[in-house]
This record gives sequence, C-alpha cells and structure tokens, in this order.
Amino acid sequence: MVFAGIVFLQSKRDKVEIFYALIAFFASLWALATLFFLDFRIAFWGHYIAGSLSYLSFFWFSVYYPVRTIKSLVFPIAVTLGNFVILAIVPTPSFLEWGYGVFVIYLSFVYVSTEVFMFQKFRLSTDIDKVRLSYLIDGTLVAGTLGIFLNLILPWMGNFNFFKFGPIFVTASFTGVSIYTLIKFKLFNIKVIAAEIFTILMVMILLLKFLSSAGGATLSNGIVLLFSVIFGIFLIRSVLLEVRNKEKIEELAQKLQRSNEELKKLDQAKSEFISIASHQLRAPLTAIKGYISMLIEGSFGIVPEKAVEPLKRTFSSAQQLVSLVSDLLNLSRIESGKIKYEFGEVALSVVISDAVKELENVAQKSGIGVEFSAGEGNIKVRGDKSKLHEVFINLLDNAIKYSKGGTIKIGVKGQGSSQTVVTFVSDNGIGISQSEIPKLFSKFGRTEESQKMRPDGMGIGLYFVKRIVEDHGGKIWVESEGVGKGSTFFVELPAFS
Repeated sequence: MVFAGIVFLQSKRDKVEIFYALIAFFASLWALATLFFLDFRIAFWGHYIAGSLSYLSFFWFSVYYPVRTIKSLVFPIAVTLGNFVILAIVPTPSFLEWGYGVFVIYLSFVYVSTEVFMFQKFRLSTDIDKVRLSYLIDGTLVAGTLGIFLNLILPWMGNFNFFKFGPIFVTASFTGVSIYTLIKFKLFNIKVIAAEIFTILMVMILLLKFLSSAGGATLSNGIVLLFSVIFGIFLIRSVLLEVRNKEKIEELAQKLQRSNEELKKLDQAKSEFISIASHQLRAPLTAIKGYISMLIEGSFGIVPEKAVEPLKRTFSSAQQLVSLVSDLLNLSRIESGKIKYEFGEVALSVVISDAVKELENVAQKSGIGVEFSAGEGNIKVRGDKSKLHEVFINLLDNAIKYSKGGTIKIGVKGQGSSQTVVTFVSDNGIGISQSEIPKLFSKFGRTEESQKMRPDGMGIGLYFVKRIVEDHGGKIWVESEGVGKGSTFFVELPAFS
C-alpha cells in the first residue's frame, strides 16, 4: 500500500500511472483482507472484492500502456460493468451456490484478456517499450496465474489449504517486478522514492517508540519524532526540487536536440532548393547573355545607337546574375558535401595562366593591368586542376572588382617549405581593415568597404575558395595595411612529390 501511494504521488496523474497505482493498492487490500481480518465473512468478501478490482485495474492498465491502441472502449467498459454486476451478488447467499463459479470464470476471462492485450502490444512495440512489456508480461503471468489458481480454482474445488498464500505470492511478485522495472527503466525517480521510503520507515519506527514509551521518555521521544517529521519533509522537498530541476534541464536538452535536427533538415532542404533553382536558372541566363552579346556585336543586324547602351547594361546585369547563380551552386555543393575532387599532378603556372587569360579582357575594360610571374621552373602541386582554376578565377576576379586602376600582380612567391608552394594575388584596391579580416572567409562575410563598392555581391566566393584550398590540405590568408591600401591573398598548396 505504501508502494501504491509512492507511485501515485510520483506520477503525472495520467491513466497509465493511476491504474498502475490502483493495481498495487487493491493487491495490498486483498492481502490484508485475506491475512489479517479475524471475521471470516468480512475476510471472504473483502478478499474477492479487492482481488477482482486488482485484476480489473490491471486490465485497464493493459488498455493504455504504453499507449492506447484499442480504438473502441466498448469491450473494456462491458468487462467493467460485468465486474460490478458480479460484485453486487457477492454478499448474497446465492453466490456460494452458483455465483462463485461465474466469478471464477469471469475473473479468469479478465486475466486472459489482459495478457492478450499485453502480448499484442509487445508484438507491435519496438526498442525500450518492448523490453519493458516483456518484464511486465513475465511478472504478471506468474503473479496472475498463482492468484487465479490458488484463490479461485482450488477453493472452487473445495481446497482452501493454499488460500492465504495467493495474495502473498501475487503481491510479492507484482511489487518485485514493479520495483525492478522502475529501477531499470527509471519510470519514476529513484532518489525521490528512496527519500520517501526512508522518511516513512524512520517516522513509523519513531512513532512506535513514542507510543510505547512511558514517563519522561515520552516527551523526548515526541520531540525526536516531531523533528524527524520536519526533517523528512525538508529532505523529500529538497530531493524533489533537485529532480525537477534535472528533469527540466533534460527536457530542455531534448527540445534543443529536436530543434537542431529540425534546423538540419531545413538547412538541407534549403541547400537542395538552392541547387535545383540555380541549375534551372543557369541555362536561360546563359542563353540571355549570349543573345544580348550577339545583338551588341551586330550578329542580327545593325542595332540602333540608342539601344546599344541599354543592351550593355542588360548584358552586365545578366553577367551579375550568372555570377550569383554560380556562387549559389558552389554554396549548395559545399553544404551538401557534393564537391568531388580528382587529385593528381597539376602544373600551377598553367592553371594561373589560364585564369589570367580568361579574365584579361575584363581587366582591360576596367583599365586594370595584370602581371603574371610564373616563377622559376615548372612548379607542380598535388590537386584538382579544375578546382584550383576556380580558386584563382575567384581571387583574380575579386582583385579586378575591387580595384579602380593600377596593376594586379599574381604569381608564385616561392616554396613555403620543402613540401608546399605559396602563390599570391596582390592588388591596389580598397584594402581591408584588420578588424574585418577574420570574417572575410566566412559564409556571406563581406567588409563594409566591399558592400559600399559592390552591393550586389553575396560573400560566397572566398568561402568557397577557402573550402577548396583546405580540402587540398593547404591554407589561405590575406594581408593588408588597411582600408585604401590594397590587399594580398596568399594560397599555400602541397607540392607534388
């Protein structure tokens, strides 16, 4: 009965926990009625009423644990009504004549139905619920079968020799399995239960000592009892507060974990959307850009002079969109982990030279010169030629974009070590303040000056470059004396050996 009270107090008052506590409560009453009532008739009626309610509570427990899977409650309600109809005839003389047989058959039916429900849920459950159900099924099979056999079937056959053993076996089996399950699977907090049991036992011992004391010892025992009760209350409250705080932290941690998982899913969906959208946009934009270029060049006839400038602006806007789509594709490839490399021997001077040739016309139109120094000898690195080409295209393109004139220098600085090669891209552009250098290679990282000069940029290019260089086992960094004083980007790559 104490166990039932503790379970109820520790529960969250849902149906499963309430019926679980009722099983323990009625099983305790069943044992008390059988063992301690001196009047046979009171013991007899109390025994069967408490016993039937214990089995009925277990029946309803099986309906809801671990979750309710039975759509209709018509059958459970009919079983419950049948229980109370039979209990109504327990005190009548006819019960001993024919009602007892009905009672035995009914309670056996309730017990078998309960185990069937539990077994069905065991088959449908997974992971931890399946393990919990296996313990409950094993424990209740032993306890329930002993109760039916020793206290119903044998007395029906006229054998009352084991009448008092039934409640003992049932209560002991149920309580033992319950405590083991509670501890193993932490259905309730063991700290709180232990504190409550300790307090109850301590108070009961001191209460017995107080009641049995005489003379001057009564006062001292009463004071000790009073302080023990107060101490016990504070002990339970402090343990309960600790447990609740711990549960709140665990709940917040679980919510945070779920939120992180949702964010990862959203991030993945975003990357997939960007990738699909970028792929779909690339083809029509390339076509638009190509046709505008042909119109400007007069491939379809002479274009009116007034239309040339709008066409050039449209071409420039199309070029910006193509660049934006390329950046978005690169971002989606990075975040989805779909960047694939084909490492091998790469002539670094050839890669840089190709990048310079590709952007040479763009630089000339902006009035910017490009000087390429190949260094001594044919320096080779270990890498993916196409990806390294993208690295130097991005660095050279940025240098052109953020320079208002002068000359951009690009080439090989020399050996970083015996195993690495260092290259550089230097310009006389807007420069970078020391405080803004750390964020330059982050996703969407842009300096204030770059945003003022080129508000259409996204800050993805250098983020993509850094990822490629690091995937090659190299590193990238930038040096600048400050705003308006230009900047130099360095790329260190492993030499081919």
